[in-house]
Amino acid sequence: MRRKAKEITQHIKQHLENEWESLSYYEDSNNTSFLEEAGRHAATNAVNENLALGLPITYFEDGWVVRRLADKSIVRIKKVEEPEDIKHDLTFKKGITVNVKR
Repeated sequence: MRRKAKEITQHIKQHLENEWESLSYYEDSNNTSFLEEAGRHAATNAVNENLALGLPITYFEDGWVVRRLADKSIVRIKKVEEPEDIKHDLTFKKGITVNVKR
């Protein structure tokens, strides 16, 4: 796992030195695979570190808020039901203003 993290760090440094001054290139481009991969590795490392320290991990799975304890037991905390009126086919463009009802 550490080898993969080193590869990602080298990849970032290479692009920062050779082509771009910041990671804004990745943020503004449509190709987000690099950022997604870096995020997955960071999340995996955080979960492993917390479990090694005996800390629980809380996440969302199959409509439930779930807590995984250090002994790998799983506790379902609360069922989360999705409201029926949510529209999933919305598309957003950069700079759009979104008003949310409270």
